[in-house]
Amino acid sequence: YAERRARLAGIAPGPVHLALAALEEEVAARGGRFLLISQNVDGLHRRAGVRAYVDLHGTLLIDRCTRCAREREVELGAARELPPRCEACG
Repeated sequence: YAERRARLAGIAPGPVHLALAALEEEVAARGGRFLLISQNVDGLHRRAGVRAYVDLHGTLLIDRCTRCAREREVELGAARELPPRCEACG
């Protein structure tokens, strides 16, 4: 996933991501409820400002330990130890 994450660091949310974030704000302003369920794993909806969303297939932006299941958010573009070492159980 390191290569996919590296490519993602240079990509910005597009017009559709921004439109969905604006739609969420509009729905909330009218007292409605909004939930975006996405198959995308790139985190661009969140980076566009969408707050209520579910990543149906997970995300490239979170590491999950296979031993203790602790999750850690990945910082795009940051140098990383490979393989990543769990902060909780090593």
